[in-house]
Amino acid sequence: MKALTITSILKNCEISALAIMPDHLHLIMYIGNYSTTKIMQLFKSFSAVEINKRIEERGAFHWQKSFTDHLIRSNEDLRKLHEYTLDNPIHHKKFGFTWFSPNTMNPEYVARHDRMVALVEDMLSTQKQYHSAETEADQKTYQQKIELLDRQIDHLVYELYGLTEEEIRIVDVRD
Repeated sequence: MKALTITSILKNCEISALAIMPDHLHLIMYIGNYSTTKIMQLFKSFSAVEINKRIEERGAFHWQKSFTDHLIRSNEDLRKLHEYTLDNPIHHKKFGFTWFSPNTMNPEYVARHDRMVALVEDMLSTQKQYHSAETEADQKTYQQKIELLDRQIDHLVYELYGLTEEEIRIVDVRD
C-alpha cells in the first residue's frame, strides 16, 4: 500500500477558502474520502517542518495538538463559513492572508469536475485500447468511442463556459 503524503492527498482535495493568521489557520476544503485527522496530521507536520526551516530554529514553531472540524451540510452553511473565514483578519484585528475559490465545494461544480475526470480517464483508456487493437473492426469500434467521448468532453466544456448554441456552432466545426 502506498504511503499517504500531503502531496498525494492534496492533489485530490480542493481548497475552497483559506485564512492564515499569525497564530491560527482557517481552511475550508473538500476532502473526499480522506480522514480529516490524517490530513491535519500531514498538513501540520509538513508545514511545521517548512516554517522551522525558514526561521532557522529547529522546533521553534509548532501547531497546537488539537483542531476543530465541521461538516458542511448545506450551501447556507458553506456561505456562512466562507464569510467567517474571510473576515477572520478583521475580527481578530490582525494581519492575515485570505484566499477564496468561488467554485469549489459547490455540488454542481464537484459533479461537473467528477464527470470530466471520468470522461478523460475513459478517453485515455480507450486510446490505449485503440492503439493495441488487433483487428480493423476493433480499431473502428474504439475510434467511434473516442469520437463520442470527444463530443461529450466538448459539451461539458461548453457548459462550463456557458456557451450559447450560436457560440457552440462557431467553435464546434467538425470535419
